[in-house]
Amino acid sequence: MFRSATYIGCFLRIPAIIMGLTVLAAGTSVPDSLSSIVVARSGLASMAVANSLGSNVFDGVVGLPLPWIIGIVAFQRAIEVSALGLWIYILIDFGILFSLLLMCAVTKFR
Repeated sequence: MFRSATYIGCFLRIPAIIMGLTVLAAGTSVPDSLSSIVVARSGLASMAVANSLGSNVFDGVVGLPLPWIIGIVAFQRAIEVSALGLWIYILIDFGILFSLLLMCAVTKFR
């Protein structure tokens, strides 16, 4: 999946970070979204929201750093990563979180 997304991104002249944040992220989010929809339709909206937030927190706290930690331990050296422009994605992420909290407040979490 990663290699295909990389090739498609190169062909369409889309930067690899954009492909990683959209196409590959969708592959991990779809199962969580489907389970949230099933739970919400059964009347447990709070469980659907908790599932959504919990899976994103898990991805950020475990899913992102674990491969880097394993790589550092396996190769016994630091791995350099370019973080150029990363701040914009952090702002987008906080904007999405703020929007979710705002929607919960406006609808009084119904």
